[in-house]
Amino acid sequence: MNIDFEGLKKLINDNIKLKIKLSNLEKHQDEINIWLEKIYNAKSYRLWEKYCFYRDRTIKSNPIKTLIKSIVPLEWKYNIKKFLSYFDTNKKEFEKCKKILLNDIVKNQEIKEINKKVSILIPTKNAGPLFEIVLKKIISQKYIKQLEVVILDSGSTDNTLKIAKDFDVKIINIKPEDFSHSSTRNIGAKFATGDYLLFTVQDAFFLNDKTIYDLINLLEKTGSIAGSTRQIPRSDADIFSSWQIDEFTKYISPNKKDIVVDIDKKTFINLPIEKQRSFCTIDDVCSIFLKKEFDKIGGFNEKLKYGEDLDIGKRLIESGKKIVYLCSNGVIHSHTRSASYFLKRYYVDTIFLKNIFNKNIVENNNINYNPNDLLYIFSKLGISLEKKYSLKDTNKKSTFTSLDIINDLLKNFKNRTNNKKLNYKIIQNELDAFLKFQLNKINLFIKIENLSSNEIALLVDKIFAIFVANNLANYFLINNSKYPKLKEINKILENGV
Repeated sequence: MNIDFEGLKKLINDNIKLKIKLSNLEKHQDEINIWLEKIYNAKSYRLWEKYCFYRDRTIKSNPIKTLIKSIVPLEWKYNIKKFLSYFDTNKKEFEKCKKILLNDIVKNQEIKEINKKVSILIPTKNAGPLFEIVLKKIISQKYIKQLEVVILDSGSTDNTLKIAKDFDVKIINIKPEDFSHSSTRNIGAKFATGDYLLFTVQDAFFLNDKTIYDLINLLEKTGSIAGSTRQIPRSDADIFSSWQIDEFTKYISPNKKDIVVDIDKKTFINLPIEKQRSFCTIDDVCSIFLKKEFDKIGGFNEKLKYGEDLDIGKRLIESGKKIVYLCSNGVIHSHTRSASYFLKRYYVDTIFLKNIFNKNIVENNNINYNPNDLLYIFSKLGISLEKKYSLKDTNKKSTFTSLDIINDLLKNFKNRTNNKKLNYKIIQNELDAFLKFQLNKINLFIKIENLSSNEIALLVDKIFAIFVANNLANYFLINNSKYPKLKEINKILENGV
């Protein structure tokens, strides 16, 4: 086992103590994030994670185990993980397969027109008046020999088609009942005649007139066959969506530079889910494929209702292809969503990741609750947060939309629990830690102290929704055969994502 003595030496020199108190987490958030990153990459951590999974599957919980879990302070858990990070035996191995950071490959070079045809495919439905600007941004793209725009409309009742007809585009009508993110895009690919297929959405604006050029140039310079661009939030985006887009960009490219992913299948499949996802991310807000390679791999998987872009990225990586992520250019795109949306979205996302990557899910502390009791606990915790973050200046309670979904789910049970002996402590502790951790991350993006009480309440509502979503998804994956009612709940949460 190789010990990172330089890391330990730096730790001592910087006078950072291992036992950080929970109240001081804000001051050391950057250090904690670095330590956690090292942990997730370590072989020892992954072995420990697998051990915990099989241990919890074979050993029934007992009062002593539950007591220990509830007593151990969360700051101790952070310290233990931090300590393990300095015994990282996987660091050098991981560096070999890390994304290659490119040094501004598209800058400071002569611009030569790309002698290729690009087909731009856009699924639409009631795109609204701004769709005209989207199309104008597309036709203003420079340095591409020929552009072809294909609109895949699934029943617009506004002026979407009228706007489209004012431009030189192909229009393919899709029955609303036949629409899916994968099959609709595959239909467009069959009609497209370009050398490249560029998929985008009806409300994404190209940042400038070189976006497509920069994307294709990056592909050709690196020998890649597919890729995506970064998203940039709109000027009217709320704080949470702006922060999430920034986090996602750093998740794919920590230094926010153009990258190419070049990794062999054996190394890739042995990575944890978090790393696999960051390596194979294709984002259909703006993604591009060499058409012959797209056809060769079979296009998008039409069996999937969700995540078709991530799935094709994974298949491309496993087939030995290289993909890129353009960070020096991109598209302007964002949505302001309610907490109820995030609860559904993260629930579906967690289950999808388990299925697509076929990785074990580590069981949570809520495993011993029945679904009714678990939802009841989430409801109580949400009500407590709702009261805590009420608008003090107006004496008006902040309405948590995440609670609407939880209460809808509780309606599936005839009798709500009145069990006063339910142990809230474990889940309460986990929620407190999750909330504090996420707020600390947001605070690095924007100073929370400068926000209004209403803005903070909205952030808390969405963080709480994500916490509930992750827990419910893991709970479903472990218990869906034990509790048939969970399948009904699953349908509710899948609807509308």
